[in-house]
Amino acid sequence: MSELDQSSLVSLRMGHLSMIESVIARLSGHSATVKNLCVTVYLAVFALAASSHNASLLWVAVIAPALFAMLDAYYLGVERSFRDFYSQVAKRALSEAGNVAMEQGKAKPIVAFFRPAVWPFYALQSALSLTVILKGLQ
Repeated sequence: MSELDQSSLVSLRMGHLSMIESVIARLSGHSATVKNLCVTVYLAVFALAASSHNASLLWVAVIAPALFAMLDAYYLGVERSFRDFYSQVAKRALSEAGNVAMEQGKAKPIVAFFRPAVWPFYALQSALSLTVILKGLQ
């Protein structure tokens, strides 16, 4: 490959960073969608349990947030790996701007699960459901 001038290298770097930013934005959007879907399912289960007078359905409202939390933690873990990758690419020498591969690190969903953006949201829903079940059984 012929030697590229400075402005071409800058354009390549900016394009590569833009690609990484778009992946981060999509992953962030998926995380928000998972939270919205969890609230929808959670409220639907409560409505169904109330209308059918079947308190055992509330166990779904205890378990479902845990499943959604795992999915949300996965998306957050992948997003964080892309954020780290973005930092690595931004720090590279400009002479390496031709390398536009998407080589992000390994996602760590277990670590992401314990971030404040994940567990409190879902734990609160499960705790509320469990409280309703326990109060209903007395």
